[in-house]
Amino acid sequence: MALESGLEVKTINVNYGQTYYDKEFEHIKSLSTLIEDLYPESWKNHLEVDVSSLNSNLKRRFKGEWKHIFPFRNYIILEEAAKHIENKYSEIWFGCVQGEIPFSGGDKSAIFLTTMKETLGSRDIQLVLPLVAMNKSDILNWAVNEKETRFNIVCHTISCFNGEGTNHCGECKSCFNRAVAFHSAGMVNKCGFKPQKESLRPLVESYKKKLKEFDHYSPIRRKQINNFINYIENL
Repeated sequence: MALESGLEVKTINVNYGQTYYDKEFEHIKSLSTLIEDLYPESWKNHLEVDVSSLNSNLKRRFKGEWKHIFPFRNYIILEEAAKHIENKYSEIWFGCVQGEIPFSGGDKSAIFLTTMKETLGSRDIQLVLPLVAMNKSDILNWAVNEKETRFNIVCHTISCFNGEGTNHCGECKSCFNRAVAFHSAGMVNKCGFKPQKESLRPLVESYKKKLKEFDHYSPIRRKQINNFINYIENL
């Protein structure tokens, strides 16, 4: 969206010690090459920022494994982006999506995002939330219905918490959520892996429980998860 608007765009990825960083970085290199070819006038460059030492300190300080969870990571990511703007860029585009934003609590909440808008605004930086009214299947439909180049970019992305290999594992929570979005958009066969009943069974049972206990999922997201669960159970 930013590239098509004609803005000068600088992309940023933050290594906060996630176990799947190497896999993510391989796909970012592929994406960077594709975007440079498609939008040579708009896309300027990509920046990798390493704050993994913060995560290492947390692991030493607290018992247990954080795995892919880094407390308050969205705050860290936004602050790092603001730090590297270098007075050249006036906006940070942040891709939080509809259906995953509770009113309060944590760094995905509406209160957090409002506070960050005010904080960054005091530094003459505007926080732009282009996807806040869209769920993940809406994004896919936006990509596939308008321009083929958009969908090519989406298909080069990775959504996997498994640090092994370079492809989707098809078994983790992130792969599950990706498959939900593609299934809801009517293109589950393009999600990057083939959903399997046995490999997704533990997550199916987990999400059945979550849907009963969680109240911050939007009605649309709940319906999409339920529909995908029905699809998996009928395979």
